[in-house]
Amino acid sequence: TPTYLPVDEEHRIKPISPYGASKAAAEWYLATLTEGKDLNFTILRLANVYGPRQGTQKRSGIISILITSFIKGEKVKLYDPHGSTRDYVFVDDVVDALIKSIDGGNRMILNISSGIETKTISIYENIRKYIKGDIIIEPLRKGEIRRIYLNNSLAKEQLDWYPKTDLDEGIRKTFEFFKAWKVN
Repeated sequence: TPTYLPVDEEHRIKPISPYGASKAAAEWYLATLTEGKDLNFTILRLANVYGPRQGTQKRSGIISILITSFIKGEKVKLYDPHGSTRDYVFVDDVVDALIKSIDGGNRMILNISSGIETKTISIYENIRKYIKGDIIIEPLRKGEIRRIYLNNSLAKEQLDWYPKTDLDEGIRKTFEFFKAWKVN
């Protein structure tokens, strides 16, 4: 759970779920593996990535789950949608950051994000511009943080990287992909 927002690269890491622990473990493994060696690397800490071709199974991403479930006429559970927030970054912007980081840095850790805190209910409302669907509101699940968004200023400075796709455009592109894909 963040002690301040937006979360920067210096924020303490203290995972509260197995998923979070696996991400932290990968960073710690890399640091241990390269300790005392002349090996440079760049770690990109990705916000919630979304876009065309995203998985549609549970826990794969709320945007693709909402869109594909609504296309199929299914209801979706949203956990604390009026209070929970996330930072959403479009897949094309992530690819751009990956390409810009290829040359590697001097043990850099960079947040790749929109830098915008977005309520879950806003995602639902945005998607409803394209397709109607019903939700079931549930309390926040154990192991989930309530609010988070990332400070991406270091990525802007170090990689000359900026997110180019705003949430409205990204959701439109994602919806168009899944609509054409004819979800079953």
